[in-house]
Amino acid sequence: MDKASKVEANFYGLLKRVFQEEKKQIDLSNASNIRALLLVLCNSLERHDRIFDEHGDLRKNISIFRNGRNILFLKGLETELDAGDSVAIFPPTAGG
Repeated sequence: MDKASKVEANFYGLLKRVFQEEKKQIDLSNASNIRALLLVLCNSLERHDRIFDEHGDLRKNISIFRNGRNILFLKGLETELDAGDSVAIFPPTAGG
């Protein structure tokens, strides 16, 4: 399968440890939107619990960007993905 039919997920901070890699290529046929991508990526209870709350919604402290744009300003978890898209997944941040 060529790279043009894939989406790249990039993990930052402690999520690199949780997902055991910095980036992962996912076949677009398995990930038509952000929710589907996350469900493919969250293939263990620990991963699922880091990303989703008890209602199956994105945790408030997780930030996700599609091609540099926060999905909160798009269609949230229903944001559609296209071949070649880059999705950045950030853990909770603290500081000030």
